[in-house]
Amino acid sequence: MLTQMNKWIDLLNSLIINMSVIIGSTLSFYFVYLKKQTTQNRRYFSFNLEHFPHVLGKPKQVLIGVLFGFLSIVLSLNRTILVGPIPQIDMRYIFIYFSVTFGNPLTGLATTLTIILLKSIAFIMGIGFITTTDYINHMLLTVLLFVVSIYIQKINGSVWKRHFSFLISFLTIKFFSILFVFPILLTSPYYWRFVEYAILFSSVFLITTYIVCTSISVSKSFNVYRLSATFDTDTQLYNKESFHLFLEYLENFQLTTHTSELAISLIDIDNFKQINDHYGHINGDKALKHLSDLLKKHLTANKDFAFRVGGDEFAIMFTHCSHQETREKVAAILDELRTVPVLLDSHPYFLHISMGVNYLTFPESPEKTIPFDKAVLATDRLLYQAKNQGKNQVVNGYNDY
Repeated sequence: MLTQMNKWIDLLNSLIINMSVIIGSTLSFYFVYLKKQTTQNRRYFSFNLEHFPHVLGKPKQVLIGVLFGFLSIVLSLNRTILVGPIPQIDMRYIFIYFSVTFGNPLTGLATTLTIILLKSIAFIMGIGFITTTDYINHMLLTVLLFVVSIYIQKINGSVWKRHFSFLISFLTIKFFSILFVFPILLTSPYYWRFVEYAILFSSVFLITTYIVCTSISVSKSFNVYRLSATFDTDTQLYNKESFHLFLEYLENFQLTTHTSELAISLIDIDNFKQINDHYGHINGDKALKHLSDLLKKHLTANKDFAFRVGGDEFAIMFTHCSHQETREKVAAILDELRTVPVLLDSHPYFLHISMGVNYLTFPESPEKTIPFDKAVLATDRLLYQAKNQGKNQVVNGYNDY
């Protein structure tokens, strides 16, 4: 009785280890991908794994596949025993499906080839006492599951339809591959060994897949809410709330900054109401997008930050460049506005902007700081000075607060 209980405890431990390795590895891969997305571009990024090949280059895709292949071999240490009193569960092949589903065919191919290579080395060196028949069986099963995983991705319908398709395909292939090695499987009571195995594998596969999919879904929902609270949906620039948070951040941490110079700029599109009245609001949105795209083009990611703070009002924080570099970037923005029009109802229209730029220098004394709320108000006065002087111009200020 005690021996039987110990076997069930060993089985439970095996299941937990398998699920932990699969869930932990797959989610680690997803969050590495997500981290890479946010590092590359903090203004806008996708949580859709279809963009995986565009974010991680082919070498990294292959590396992830190789890691999945090694983890598959780790899982294969729990050999499947169908003729013993209690079947052990073997989830080594699930990484082939996951690498294709949550990665791409290249990652899946790398996983498959890694499994084949490591199994071949083990067979040649006599590790694990693998018979020739068993080796051929594993090779065929590995290749077939990779092909099936690729094909399943083309199935139309829900994600779970594809998951169940893989599960049914796997159990069918597994049944005939085991039958090839153990013809005795067709006789009772060994037939029920496979039924037990199928139930255990299906349970682990479905639980693991559910946890992974749910975790990714929750992550997407959380980040969608975070993005909507951080970015302006029309221009993909930071929104007004982010602007005030950024000012608060600078206010609190300016003593630890590694730069001595920065600048605040406020921008207003000239005659924007006339654009909306004459061309309509859809074209007005095109004008906003045109300016925001131009700002993104000339600003340095993670060093300069652009915000949409109102209807046609924008702000820029130049935090990691000298005053001379800021002047050059402002000049480049104005030059392109003069030469590159936006198409409104198929008609070229050159946007004009009024701009106030407040060039700031951090005080050398640690006892003195810049009151950024006052600096923004001073920049706003510079902007309205530009508008009152005829618009379509820049008015500069220096340590104006």
